[in-house]
Amino acid sequence: MLANVDGSAVRELLSPDFAVAVKHDWAPDGHHLLIAPHGIGSDPNNPSNVATIRPDGKRAALPDAHTDPAVHVLAGTYSPDGRYIVFRMEEDRGDSAALMEMCSDGSHVRQIRGGFRASGFKPRPIDWGPPPKGDGHDF
Repeated sequence: MLANVDGSAVRELLSPDFAVAVKHDWAPDGHHLLIAPHGIGSDPNNPSNVATIRPDGKRAALPDAHTDPAVHVLAGTYSPDGRYIVFRMEEDRGDSAALMEMCSDGSHVRQIRGGFRASGFKPRPIDWGPPPKGDGHDF
């Protein structure tokens, strides 16, 4: 659902069939929303992925397309400059979870930190945090 700040003009962006996970994040430029379709529960016909959607409801991209139902990809957040996305990936077979990063276009996927047990501690909720001091973003 999307609405104005005052709660008016409510509209549905995706049908409930997409089972979008709770965590999502607006791109810093406001042109895309990071979501995790099929991120609620395990569905062998619809593995979870990270996707972006435009405010008009049109899917902009599915930058991290996994087809393995044993791999669950859950949205994290955009970097403050919007160039990167951080997300969590879990695998049922090895009971493993990892914190991952990719460019916002879906390229250059890399693991930031692995070694988490999917059934135990997991990196969530994921947030990028403020930019470091001294990079021109100081207030």
